[in-house]
Amino acid sequence: MSLQRRTLLIRFRVDGDLCALSHRETLTLWQRVLIRCRLPLRYSRGFNPRPGVSLPLPRAVGLCSDGELLSAELEGPAECCAEALGRQLNGMLPTGCAVTGVEVVEGSRRFHAVQVDYLLERSEGVEVRCWEACVERCGRQLAGGEPILLERTTPKHKNRPVNVRNYVEALTGNRDTLRLRCRVDSSGSVRVEELLRWLEIGPRDLARPPHRTGVVWIQN
Repeated sequence: MSLQRRTLLIRFRVDGDLCALSHRETLTLWQRVLIRCRLPLRYSRGFNPRPGVSLPLPRAVGLCSDGELLSAELEGPAECCAEALGRQLNGMLPTGCAVTGVEVVEGSRRFHAVQVDYLLERSEGVEVRCWEACVERCGRQLAGGEPILLERTTPKHKNRPVNVRNYVEALTGNRDTLRLRCRVDSSGSVRVEELLRWLEIGPRDLARPPHRTGVVWIQN
C-alpha cells in the first residue's frame, strides 16, 4: 500500500548571529527541528537514510534574509495543521530564526527562485557623498552596454569570468540605502560577495549585514 505523499513548505527569516550559519549548518538545524516535531518525513533509501528536506536557494554566510523557503517531503497518514505547526516550530527554533508561513500541499513539489531583492544600509562611518557616488557609478554602468566582468573562484579553485550585467536587473539608492534586484536562472545568479566587490563596498561600510528582503519563487 502506497502512502500519501505531500510537501511541507516553510517560509522563514534569518537574522542576528544565526546569519553566520552556512547552508549546510542551516539545513542540519532544520532537519533536527523537523525530526523533533515527529512529522512523517519521507527518507531517502540506502544505508544512510536522510529526510527529504531541501533549501532551494542557498544563503551565503553572513547574509540576513526575510524570504527563505524550506521544503520537506511528507509520507504518512498523519494530519498536519499548518498554524499549529508554525507555533510549534517557532518554539523550537533558536533566536534569529523565525517561521513566517507554513503550507502543506498535495504531492511532491519542487520550487526554484527567479528573482531576489537585496538591501544594503550605509554605516555612519561612510560619508554620504561617497555612498551616493557609488550608487551613481554603478547605475551608469548598468545603463551602459558594456559587460561588467568579475572573476569567480569555483570549488576547484579555477577562476572564471562572471558578467554582473546578466543578473542585476535594477539598482536604486539614496543617502542611506542601496537596493538591488537580481535575476536567478538556469546559469545561477550573482553572489552577494560579488555584488559588494562590484559596488566597492566592504563589510565595515555597512550598518548591518547584507539583507535579502524578498525572493520570487515558482514551482518547477
